[in-house]
Amino acid sequence: MNKMYMYLPETKTTIEVGSDIPLRLLKHRVPSLQTSTDENDLTVSNRVIEADFVFEGVDNTDYYLIQHEIYPLFIREKPYYIYFQRMPSVMYRVLCEPFKTDKFGVNGAGSFTLNFHVQGGYGRSRGTTLSPLTFDTELWQIGMGIPHEDLKYTFKENIFRVYNAGHVTIDPDKKHELIIALKCEGSPRIKNHTTGSLYQFNKAMKYSDKLILKGIKTYLNNDLVSKYSNHKVIKLAVGWNDIEISGCANPEASFDFPFLY
Repeated sequence: MNKMYMYLPETKTTIEVGSDIPLRLLKHRVPSLQTSTDENDLTVSNRVIEADFVFEGVDNTDYYLIQHEIYPLFIREKPYYIYFQRMPSVMYRVLCEPFKTDKFGVNGAGSFTLNFHVQGGYGRSRGTTLSPLTFDTELWQIGMGIPHEDLKYTFKENIFRVYNAGHVTIDPDKKHELIIALKCEGSPRIKNHTTGSLYQFNKAMKYSDKLILKGIKTYLNNDLVSKYSNHKVIKLAVGWNDIEISGCANPEASFDFPFLY
């Protein structure tokens, strides 16, 4: 049996679909990415996940009561995440198309198909690189491209490697999640020799300072200081990335991001 789960980020709650309403997931279909390219860039087209459900009421009245509960469960004002029991470690940020239920049989049985539009096109790992990388939880699983070796995402060296196990280059310019935290003394430069991306902070830091690169923005001790940067981002290719931090002493860095699929 397959199950579907919904994660609501605004309340940080997870709903097992069918636990409170007598719904049963028959099957779901996750299509491949649809991409289009030009000579300068790659864009992701619409990606729609389909899910077929049935439900059984005891009579005609029960059918409409269940229908009344189903509609607000899936049709929401803000995006939410869905994931499935058969691939529980990858979730998708979605909005659901309007839909209707179809009655069948002589009692209160019904069926419907949902079309979930994936926001941004990509699935993402439920965990991030700073979550414990263990298969003892459903945050990670076989088939996610995670190698059988000890992966690190916190560093105290100037030169190190960062592994991206997803199918997609992490690019904050495309609103991909990436948080780089750095403590050091000096004016740091972060270079990814694999992708060629270079970030420069043009202000001297004390070791008590904490620099945060969150998406396309830069924060120093929680203050927005992007104006002191070169307004560039670090991109992480699929697989290993060779990173170098220069222009400063005693660096302590962390890279926090989900893998994209």
